[in-house]
Amino acid sequence: MIPELSATTLIKERYVIDRILGQGGFGRTYLASDKQKNNYCVLKEFAPSNTKPEALQKARELFIREAKILDKCNHRQIPEFVEWFEDNDRLFIVQEFVNGKTYWDLRLQGQTFAEKDIVQWLRDILEVLEYIHGKGIIHRDISPDNIMLPQGKSKPVLIDFGVVKYAETQLISSGGFASSSQPTQVGKVAYAPSEQLRGGECYPNSDLYALAVTAIVLLTGKEPNTLRNYDGDWEWRSHVNVSDKLAIIVDKMLQEKPSDRYQSARDVLNAIDNDRTTQKTIMSSSETELSQGAGQDSTIISTDSQYTGNSYQSVNYPRAQQYQNRDNSSQWKKIALIVLPILFLVGGVAALESPRIGFLCRPLNNCVADKPFNESYNSAVQQAAGARVLGQNAQTVGDLQAARDRMKSAIERLSSIPPTAKVYPDTQKLLPSYQSELTGMEVHLAREAQAEKQLEAAEAIAENAPKEIELSKQKSLLIQATDQLKTIATDSLIADKVKARLAEWERQIQDIENSIRQAPSPEQASPEPSTPEPSSSEATPSPDYDLFKPPSDSSELPPDPKPSPSLPDAPTPKDGNKTLF
Repeated sequence: MIPELSATTLIKERYVIDRILGQGGFGRTYLASDKQKNNYCVLKEFAPSNTKPEALQKARELFIREAKILDKCNHRQIPEFVEWFEDNDRLFIVQEFVNGKTYWDLRLQGQTFAEKDIVQWLRDILEVLEYIHGKGIIHRDISPDNIMLPQGKSKPVLIDFGVVKYAETQLISSGGFASSSQPTQVGKVAYAPSEQLRGGECYPNSDLYALAVTAIVLLTGKEPNTLRNYDGDWEWRSHVNVSDKLAIIVDKMLQEKPSDRYQSARDVLNAIDNDRTTQKTIMSSSETELSQGAGQDSTIISTDSQYTGNSYQSVNYPRAQQYQNRDNSSQWKKIALIVLPILFLVGGVAALESPRIGFLCRPLNNCVADKPFNESYNSAVQQAAGARVLGQNAQTVGDLQAARDRMKSAIERLSSIPPTAKVYPDTQKLLPSYQSELTGMEVHLAREAQAEKQLEAAEAIAENAPKEIELSKQKSLLIQATDQLKTIATDSLIADKVKARLAEWERQIQDIENSIRQAPSPEQASPEPSTPEPSSSEATPSPDYDLFKPPSDSSELPPDPKPSPSLPDAPTPKDGNKTLF
């Protein structure tokens, strides 16, 4: 993984790193100072956590695609694009720095949003979506932490186009559209619609779905997972008091099928702003109904009367015909009194026996044969919903494993329902989605297992450090251990443990460096002993002669030696011809 840039690092002789703002799947975001414009900017560096060649290539494509998309956008509610470039084999995007807070931060700080606030907020964001959708851009990651409220401004800003899908499509002969690349699954699970999570497919109204989820999260102050029931349906109205009009609009944006949602941001804006139009339509409909009712009354009157000139004349029926009508009415009453009890009796029997009568139980959905399959279906749906919630809120690998096992069990239950069961078509709709979620859980577990191995390897290296005598070798091992920790993804479940280990080992490295600096140099620690010079007054004996040994050829003691020439007062020997040696 590409190492993080430190503060004061100069990039492209223009941008000075101030601090890191965040890190995601594709790279890091820094706050930097632009020396050329003398202001702050956001520097996004391509530094993916996944280093597999195919994943690396895909991530790079998305990163460069973001740069090209941002270069096309010019909207006051989208951060201004400055440039993108490569410097020392590093890829960067430079954007305007938005000084403000995300709506996720505002929510965490306890800020509440009334209906009128959300209606205006929807208008503001829908205008941005209408703009980007018009350019063939789908954001795909709308959520509270990707919408910011700039300081001192009232309109929100849409940020983080790092996972957008640029709808590069071409019209084909059949009249449809063909995608230029394979779909990529991105976006947050709790906010993204099912078509985006299952296969990466998305449409402009996929953004509308995510916007609606964000709206109800801000309205209720609750997590998305708590606003769904066991069947996966949204149940948010009981948590907040809003008008029927807003509830109907939001519910339509939250429809499961894209075809049941609004098809564009403009459609939603029109629905929000159609108060007067709706009232006029209702009044017009009421007037039409009244006029039709009046027309019916006049028609009835004209049946019993004839218009002649300026007055009505009654039409008198013969009396015999009137009596005949009375007799017919009495006969129908007698027939009704006989037939109706029979019908009620037959209906009651049919109702009681309908679960066992195929042509009756199918429309009523109460067939006895389908009951166990319906119960199995409902149980599987509840189990999958519980697995989803547990997986999204997992704090340990054990939680993830439990979520995976529950989802696997739910899939097995649905797969056991035979094609003859009435609920079978519903199972076939759910199975691909559940299978996709199960695959995601398996991938997450594999990633966590890899992170555990990396942590164990780092700890093994660090454990060997105290065994080394030399401080420099201890420091080298600890640096290796910290480098190993930095390869672990920051969104791992053991991220807190990794952070604690990293802080501990960096502190040990600092202590070792301080010890090395304070230690004395080798010359100061063990100075070489100096050899004393012999005194001039000391005589060094010759190795060939011994002054204290008598001559070997004589047993007599030698005569007195001659005085040294350097002593002027020395006496002169008696025998000057005999030498000492």
